Amino acid sequence: MSLAGAFDPAASPDVAAFVRSVEGKWGPLDTRVGASDEMYAYERSGLRSEDAAAVAYFFMGHQLFRTIEDVVAWKFGGFDGIGSFLDFASGFGRVTRFLVRALPPERLVVAEIDPAAVAFQRRAFGVRAVVSKTVPSKVDFPDRSFDLIFVSSLFSHLPPARFEEWLRFLYGRLEPSGLLAFSVHGIEGIQDPSVDCSSGFVFVPVSETARLDTSEYGSAYVSEQRVRDFVVRAAGGDARLFACPLAFGGGQDLYLLVRPPVPDLAPPRLPRAPKGEVVSATIVDGIVSAEGWVRGGEGEAAPAVRLFLRDRHGDVVLAPGASPWERLWRIAFPVDAVGLDGLVRIEAEGERDRRGLVYVGHLRPYVERAARSD
Repeated sequence: MSLAGAFDPAASPDVAAFVRSVEGKWGPLDTRVGASDEMYAYERSGLRSEDAAAVAYFFMGHQLFRTIEDVVAWKFGGFDGIGSFLDFASGFGRVTRFLVRALPPERLVVAEIDPAAVAFQRRAFGVRAVVSKTVPSKVDFPDRSFDLIFVSSLFSHLPPARFEEWLRFLYGRLEPSGLLAFSVHGIEGIQDPSVDCSSGFVFVPVSETARLDTSEYGSAYVSEQRVRDFVVRAAGGDARLFACPLAFGGGQDLYLLVRPPVPDLAPPRLPRAPKGEVVSATIVDGIVSAEGWVRGGEGEAAPAVRLFLRDRHGDVVLAPGASPWERLWRIAFPVDAVGLDGLVRIEAEGERDRRGLVYVGHLRPYVERAARSD
């Protein structure tokens, strides 16, 4: 199917090799990307090459899908237990492209405020798609209610009044015993000590999109207690809320709200995506050297570190970190092992094969920068 303006970054052998590594048991992934996909543009804006941006884009989509997969197994016993799924605030389908392999498209509804994104998902993935609105009461879904509503990175952008309004509206669209899952930035994400966090809710009228009014879509940081207060007002005292700190992409807290009758559910144990950083890197006499750290969730085993030179593995030297769930790493390889335009990728691998992207990019910019400095 031809989609106007869409492109397929997996035409690159490096990107295609990475995609094969995340397809897993669900089979081939549709890698077409919408021309106006803001999440892809965000990755591209970080001075990444097209290949590196594509890998980062698909990496995060896969990471979020794995979390959804864990939540579905915990609550429904697997995707076969879901009759209707609403992927709300779904963008251009960074996660939907993974979902449609596990769930028949006729059981999946996506909603997004951008009409171009809705049109792309409808045509590319065959899902039922709805244009959302700023005001909840103006949204009309094709289904009356859903077994599972998953909301990725919407509540992390809403001011308090809209937060509660959307929570009430979406909770009201759940089937009995249905699940509303949504992510937020925890209040701990506020690093500025001059910011008053005493209310448990901080809203900053700044976001990564230029399409939406920042008074309606900015950046929100919310404490667990404040989320619980919202839930009591929006859903009543009989609903059950499970909090999963930093379980969504390693950077957002995930909340799981179950509508009565609530089955007997143990709290979910969702592994966190490990984090990591390149602390220093040099290219001297044709040898690339770099070092950094990786960290898993507190109480988890320290992650492994994987180096990929295009589609081949490279050697990594590990050392203990400052805590049992942290490791230091060091790598060295000749430039010729990958070439100036081959993709270099460093991953952290934590519990249950949960992966974190530490670095992805090419060597050419660094070699050219070193040449200019000489």
